[in-house]
Amino acid sequence: MKKATIVRAILLATALTMFVALVLANPLTGKTRVTFSQSVRVPGTVLNAATYYFESAHPNKQTIVRISDENGKMITQVMGGCFHS
Repeated sequence: MKKATIVRAILLATALTMFVALVLANPLTGKTRVTFSQSVRVPGTVLNAATYYFESAHPNKQTIVRISDENGKMITQVMGGCFHS
């Protein structure tokens, strides 16, 4: 039961993070700066507490979100979408 609660909390935190990243994306660069105070799991990896940039890897194919550290080093890519208005 406790493990299921932890998994749900992690999934909720991930979904909320991705939603915020998509909603607050800078329309000029497509980059969103997000700072985490705790570790966050995204598909394929765990992001430690730090600042990361979320951006569309291919502006014309908005299905992949690239996550980079503050120095611009790519950490991972996840399926998602960056929709700019």
